Amino acid sequence: MKQTGAILNGAAPNGLFGLGMGNISVPSVLASKGLAANSFSLCFGADGIGRIDFGDKGSLDQGETPFNLEQTHQTYNISLTGITVGNKNIDVDFTAIVDSGTSFTYLNDPAYKVITENFNSQAQELRIQPMVQVPFEYCYGLRVNQTYFQILDVNLMMKGGNQFYLFDPIITLSLPDGSTAYCLAVVKSGDVNIIGQNFMTGYQVVFDREKMVLGWKPSDCEFLFPYLTLEPSVYAKPVQV
Repeated sequence: MKQTGAILNGAAPNGLFGLGMGNISVPSVLASKGLAANSFSLCFGADGIGRIDFGDKGSLDQGETPFNLEQTHQTYNISLTGITVGNKNIDVDFTAIVDSGTSFTYLNDPAYKVITENFNSQAQELRIQPMVQVPFEYCYGLRVNQTYFQILDVNLMMKGGNQFYLFDPIITLSLPDGSTAYCLAVVKSGDVNIIGQNFMTGYQVVFDREKMVLGWKPSDCEFLFPYLTLEPSVYAKPVQV
């Protein structure tokens, strides 16, 4: 699904779709009625469109890490033990909420400092001044006629030892002067760490609420969930007045 409407100021969601662990969420209701296993997967392709599959428990060869269950408010919270940026492997323990409803990833220190400083020290382009209209602090300008730049590898080490390789850690921007820049698409957070949609791009991410684990596997989302074209009469009828 792709958001096109607006129910909030400054945002463009068509509506809110409850996918949490509470009893009234869509996955919980489907599972309680015996309509699907208590699990679902999300897949975000490069086209920016999300696909959801209720009842999907993933595959045997997927990476997995357990959810942290000792929280007061149940969320899809996981533990991480390290971050790799380029040729630097850094041990850092922190927890994060996996939230598909957040477009970008938010990190606080020490995780934010680790990922940004190591990215900055290895970036080949010059860092530009932060822009008021852009939430990212680490952005780099491309030279005139530059058509190629190296994207540093960024990987997350999950509790249990499985790695989560990021396919989409940056965002490119067109600047007012006509030049181009790219930014490490991580926002400085004042409190919680949130792994957002941009870090999930290129994966089928499984929220298995029976095993209480997060699963992930690289996936061509467009191929895995092809579009279905339906005639209007199949799913809509005129309102009787």
